[in-house]
Amino acid sequence: MVAENERQPVHHTDARTYGSPAWNGRANTGEADKSSDYTSVQESPDEKGDGTKKSFSFSAMSSRKKATFLQLAFANFAACTCFSLLAPFFPAEAAEKDMPASLIGLVFSCFEFCIFTTSPIFGNYIAIIGPKSAFVSGQFLSGGCSILFGLLYMSPPGVPFIALCFAVRIVQALGASAYVTASFALIANEFPENVGTAFGALETFAGLGYVVGPLLGGVLYEVCLLLSITQASVPKYHLELAILNLV
Repeated sequence: MVAENERQPVHHTDARTYGSPAWNGRANTGEADKSSDYTSVQESPDEKGDGTKKSFSFSAMSSRKKATFLQLAFANFAACTCFSLLAPFFPAEAAEKDMPASLIGLVFSCFEFCIFTTSPIFGNYIAIIGPKSAFVSGQFLSGGCSILFGLLYMSPPGVPFIALCFAVRIVQALGASAYVTASFALIANEFPENVGTAFGALETFAGLGYVVGPLLGGVLYEVCLLLSITQASVPKYHLELAILNLV
């Protein structure tokens, strides 16, 4: 009969940790497993090999990323400039076309409302349409409608002018919704490690466009009035204001 003190010690294997990713072959060494059994540390896609986050640097970008970012930035700046260009002079021009003041406000608000309602639809089908196709076609449609909106002064006053204003503005909003949604998809694809920073930079250019738009629209409108000085239909106070602004 084997004495109690002569029994060999039995090594129990921890079935909970054996074979787990955190075990790493340390069963024979007896080293305690200090890592979690059900979680593993993985490198984040926005981190370098040493665990530090990549910085958003324009000079460190590739030529493709630089061209993509500059095109998207200029598109946001130019589009927002066109959207806000008509704010200084459209109310006066619309009043001369017998448009009520309440409808003048709706011409501005229907643009943003259309973008609000159609952006989720374009986001749902952006994979089918393609970000590049949606971006180019949206820019083309929005720019064409901006030109058409500038030609509405030749429309008859009253109901025809009001209907054309809303129709052109809504179609322009559809184009803007398409290219805005596509620009978000392109930024997320080209800058997956700095999505938030890239979005913030694009919104900065969009804000600059909203700032420059009314100023540019007012200056161009007054210049057009000054160039039409020979027309008797131009009010005198418009010409005086144009001269003061140019000085």
